[in-house]
Amino acid sequence: VLSFLFQQLFCSVILFVSAVAPCCGDIATLDELVETLNLEFEDLQTEDLVARVKNVMSRYQANHDEWSKFCIYDPYRYTRNLVEKNAHYVLMLLCWGPNMQSPIHDHAGSNCWLRVLDGNITETMYDYKEDVHPEPLSTNTYHESEIAYINDTIGLHMMHSGSGACTLHLYAPPFSTCKIFDRETGKARTVPMLYHSVRGVKSEHYDTICRACMAVSADAAAAPAAAGKS
Repeated sequence: VLSFLFQQLFCSVILFVSAVAPCCGDIATLDELVETLNLEFEDLQTEDLVARVKNVMSRYQANHDEWSKFCIYDPYRYTRNLVEKNAHYVLMLLCWGPNMQSPIHDHAGSNCWLRVLDGNITETMYDYKEDVHPEPLSTNTYHESEIAYINDTIGLHMMHSGSGACTLHLYAPPFSTCKIFDRETGKARTVPMLYHSVRGVKSEHYDTICRACMAVSADAAAAPAAAGKS
């Protein structure tokens, strides 16, 4: 009887470990990351969503040869490279050349996680005040493997690449437009979310997208570079 009970207990432990291990182990590729995120977002409980997603993103091994297949770099602007988009989230890689920066922007009510895969990225935070001159609140620099989180209740931000970077971004829920803010007046403008590539394939509308992004980023490009502080 004891032998039978021991065998049953052993089998239960094996089944438990098999079920739990995928949720706790390393994630080797972006495709595996997508699969893991899909399972995570099946649980619609939101009270610990920020910590759960941060845990998943931290387990991604971020091998340069693997994630770089999804990347397109441009010498004149940072690029948005779509990895996955579904009903729950958008996952993309942003590729930054040296000394590039985004406009001041919001996240359209979405949660945003960012992990640095290569280089470092500087974030300047601003109050969420439309039609008021934006005053910087704080500046933080995130280095390789570090993860940041923001939503609109925390504030607005602007990102600056320093010597260049690649950052992995997850937005949940997905959104098709966001607001950018004039650096002098704070006046808001709604702009579309555009992708320079989808799963490593350059968009057939790449040049049109680049022109649109250049117009959107004109204010940021003319502004002084953010001073990196960590």
